[in-house]
Amino acid sequence: MSDSDDEVRFRRRTFAELSVEDLYEILRLRGDVFVVEQGVSEENDLDGCDPECVHVTGRDARGRLVASARMLPVASPVVVSRIVVRREDRGRGIGTALLAYVDDCLGPCAATMSAQARLEDWYGRRGWTREGDLYDEVGIPHLRLARPGREADEPR
Repeated sequence: MSDSDDEVRFRRRTFAELSVEDLYEILRLRGDVFVVEQGVSEENDLDGCDPECVHVTGRDARGRLVASARMLPVASPVVVSRIVVRREDRGRGIGTALLAYVDDCLGPCAATMSAQARLEDWYGRRGWTREGDLYDEVGIPHLRLARPGREADEPR
């Protein structure tokens, strides 16, 4: 993403720091990907954890929201979830850049996630390792993945 037109800038904020417009865009992006594209129910996406999370957003040079993720810092280890890249923007390295930014935010903290099984190799190349067996979550095969760290620290 070296081209300035392709540059995505990431930012992290608590729920309280998000504007109404930011929250709408995050929920719209997640709805487009998880609900419309993948058939996950809105009830499963809107799990009540968003107010406790640190939200990461990625915007392109035009200011469009193209990626998002969230971290639940009150959990030990920290739970990373809702990693999403706009369909039209996939294949450009945005997901890799998003996960690198999340890893930077986590600092030395241990983290875990429930990831779609088809992405195990992709996450594995980025330092996440499988814990346990395959399971069904919202009708999609998932795996528990972990990133090592020191649990006593909090994410940045």
